Amino acid sequence: MTASRTPPFTPLIFACEDEPLVGALHPAAQSTPGSIGGLIVSGGVQVRAGPHRSHVDLANGLAAEGLPTLRFDRRGVGDSGGTNPGFEMAGPDILAAIDALCRETGVEGCIGYGLCDGATALGLLAPYEPRLAGLILMNPWTIDEADNGNSLVMHHYRRRLRDPRQLGRLLRGEIALGSAIASLGSTLGRSLSRVTLDRLRARPRPAILPLGHRLAKALSSFPGPIHIILSDHDRTASAFEAGLHTPAWKAVLARPNVTVQRIGGADHTCSPATAKAAFLRECRAAAKAMAAREAIPA
Repeated sequence: MTASRTPPFTPLIFACEDEPLVGALHPAAQSTPGSIGGLIVSGGVQVRAGPHRSHVDLANGLAAEGLPTLRFDRRGVGDSGGTNPGFEMAGPDILAAIDALCRETGVEGCIGYGLCDGATALGLLAPYEPRLAGLILMNPWTIDEADNGNSLVMHHYRRRLRDPRQLGRLLRGEIALGSAIASLGSTLGRSLSRVTLDRLRARPRPAILPLGHRLAKALSSFPGPIHIILSDHDRTASAFEAGLHTPAWKAVLARPNVTVQRIGGADHTCSPATAKAAFLRECRAAAKAMAAREAIPA
């Protein structure tokens, strides 16, 4: 039996504000100067390999589609130096990575993929970086600590009421409606009390738009294609979906270059093998269509 061989990649070290960032560059043999590359931005403190090495597999897949692809550790994460400034201050890291990708491969732009707060960091930066030719955002992080509890609860009950099986159970009397309503009221009451106390304890500060609203505002100013991928069983995805009814997000979703795809049976990082395979197929198809300036397949 011949052992499978992982496609080669080149270790890369580049600077971000005088700190060394460590990356891995996956070349694409058929790429030419002026073409499009790929950039993978991990979420949280995930290193460049990604959860379950999914970013290694994704980089190999994008390279196979003709996109030389860079995955890297942000400052203070993995092998990179410096202190992690948080995802909202990760713009310099992403810009340094785009510089390195363009310099090393000759591409003039890239399609950015991000997971969780990596997706949000990409989205917040996108209107200000013309070299970003498209975005693939996986389970974007839009959770504001104080205010998101209520929207998560309501989203949970809306999803249950849309489920034909749950409606059938309700009509057959298998769900205690009174108890469910009491539970919902109690949960909302506790959440509202907690939010009220948090606000009373907080020091006065300038008003800041909620994170989800800021992300929608940024994406509404981005001219390129945007493909949003949501896991079916993920709190972060549920929080994101809970905000899609707002006017800001309705305006984003109404644009012809914005698409949303949900992956059934997937958790936040697509750890089940079937979910991971679906995620990789979805990303490759979207990136290929974006690079060719074609409509993303449904």
